[in-house]
Amino acid sequence: MASEKIRQSKMKYQKSTKGRERHNEANARYKKTKKGKEANSRYSKSTKAKTTRKKYGRSKVKKESRVRYDKSTKGREAALKARHGSGAIECWNKFFEKQLGCCAICGRHQSELKQRLALDHDHETGEYRGLLCTR
Repeated sequence: MASEKIRQSKMKYQKSTKGRERHNEANARYKKTKKGKEANSRYSKSTKAKTTRKKYGRSKVKKESRVRYDKSTKGREAALKARHGSGAIECWNKFFEKQLGCCAICGRHQSELKQRLALDHDHETGEYRGLLCTR
């Protein structure tokens, strides 16, 4: 009876925020030790770890979510900023209005294309020249 009360008391503590924080701190300390690093290395190489990474690392939901983000305006702007710098977003919008949403070479409208118009630039000077389709 007494051991059951002790076990329940421990369970309450472990589920509390304070108990969870102490548990996480203890895990972090263990992972920094030589024994913890060896155990982590063995687990990383195990079949169980590989199947877990395969199941959760590249899940279908995660991939669909990424595709949805990339197609959004926010995703397009983030990609432009990462690839060309912060001024590329304004430049893309300016060219889109100037070219009426069409490719500078073939004249096809954005709505006819599967992919967005790409920002064309000179690799030597970095100067933007216009929007082109990927065709």
